[in-house]
Amino acid sequence: MKSKNLRILLMVTVLLVAFAYYRDTQQRERDRDIATSGDPVFPAMDINRVAQLTLDDGQARVTIQRSDDRWIVVEKHGYAADFSRVRDLLLRIADLRVGRSLHLDDRLLGELALLRPDATENRDQSGMHIALNDNAGTLLATLTLGKTFYGDRDTQRDTMPFQWRDADGRYVVTHQGDAFLVSEPFQRVDAKPDEWLDRGFLDVPSRALVTLAWEGLERDTILLTREQTQDPWQLEALPDDRELDSASIDALIRTLRNLAFDDIVDPSLADEMIGMSAAHVVTLTARADDGRRYNLAIGDAATIDNRTRHALRVSAAYDLLPAPLSDMDDESAKQHVEIMHQHAETIDRINERLSGWTYWIDTATAEKLRIDRDDILNEPEPPEEPDSNND
Repeated sequence: MKSKNLRILLMVTVLLVAFAYYRDTQQRERDRDIATSGDPVFPAMDINRVAQLTLDDGQARVTIQRSDDRWIVVEKHGYAADFSRVRDLLLRIADLRVGRSLHLDDRLLGELALLRPDATENRDQSGMHIALNDNAGTLLATLTLGKTFYGDRDTQRDTMPFQWRDADGRYVVTHQGDAFLVSEPFQRVDAKPDEWLDRGFLDVPSRALVTLAWEGLERDTILLTREQTQDPWQLEALPDDRELDSASIDALIRTLRNLAFDDIVDPSLADEMIGMSAAHVVTLTARADDGRRYNLAIGDAATIDNRTRHALRVSAAYDLLPAPLSDMDDESAKQHVEIMHQHAETIDRINERLSGWTYWIDTATAEKLRIDRDDILNEPEPPEEPDSNND
């Protein structure tokens, strides 16, 4: 009996040892799979394969897609995206390093705002979900951005490695369900389509302007000119009893120099809906002293989606000015021709990028561009009365 009990005890011991060895082996295998501090979050990431970025925070969503040799914002009718922002985000994701691996259940995922927006209606529990796809639409990776870790005041700072304790970071979850605390805080990552538009615009050389002209079907032409850029502006057909308001002209030129747009007009909207019917358009032509010409067609006020704004279309041209090349030495003539080619290429790029689109601009900007003659005229100061005491 004792011998039998001994054999049973021995078998149980062997089984317990085997089970312990198995558990230890499994744990070591799991530990080997868990990323450690400094490991890349996406070790196999090749950003050159990424052809589409989708960002969704539950309230806004944007799709940024590579089209030929540029990136576009799908929700903005395919208008160009800000390439520097796209590249910056891709590089930050590709370079992302593990600060700390986390084991989180659903409750903790919610507390750290790491649930996908489509997984909960509670916006306090969901984060920014970023999906990366290739040209074929195959998912390459996802990253959900949760709450920010503030190293200087977070309650968990004492558990962090020394170099992290005063640094900000972000809680994240990958498409594989791995949760990490990373040192990248992912600032300026927004799901609003407006935030991803390429805001580069006309860049009118305001200091070089020598001609400003306004035309419209239902208005008189206004023509401002000056011989040299340092000369005062002259108004064609200036009334004898009026004078130019230099402050208004300066404000107009500042508006041209800082011209920006609010949004892209939906191409499906008819001109009549957006104030761009021929009878309502005012065309402003600004010409520089080197022959570059900028054309702005400014529409009347239009209310779309409860917002009142003005539509704007722009284009550019290069009027080759006669140059006395025969009076120049070879080097000067060569430089002159190179400058002409540069201007022509600049104009071509402007038209390629901007001329096929219609833009929304705010009412204050439009009113500065759609001037009437009276807007730039003043009543002259009355002459001073002679001092009667001098009689």
